[in-house]
Amino acid sequence: MKIHHFMAATFFLSGCASGPRPYDGVLGYRTEPLPVGIQVTYVDEADSSTEEILSHISVVCNDALGPSATAPSVEVKSVTEYDRQVGMSVPIPVGVETIGSYSSGGGTPTGATIQSSVTQTDTVFRNITLKKVVALCATAP
Repeated sequence: MKIHHFMAATFFLSGCASGPRPYDGVLGYRTEPLPVGIQVTYVDEADSSTEEILSHISVVCNDALGPSATAPSVEVKSVTEYDRQVGMSVPIPVGVETIGSYSSGGGTPTGATIQSSVTQTDTVFRNITLKKVVALCATAP
């Protein structure tokens, strides 16, 4: 049972490794407009390198600031790590339910019983270490 919880937690936290992801309450980026550009806050698992997170921030900056003659500058304001308890819903199999039967035709009632798995949803918690990088993005003057 613990293996299922761990696998679900791993799947939930792994997300999409191909590019930046919007903030989902645990991981991802958020932007805040400032008079001098935008501030991007990106949260990822602590084992992600700061360089990898900065590459995601750079993509977010390019998308948010739009096309320009020069690439936006990215100034790192802070890099912090912290622990957080994350709750997630996990379906747990609890049995089977008969939903009907199948007959092969003819007059004899020989056939198979059709059953469906029954699950209940339970919330599990996992402590994870996260890395938060805050950066300021601005276009060159």
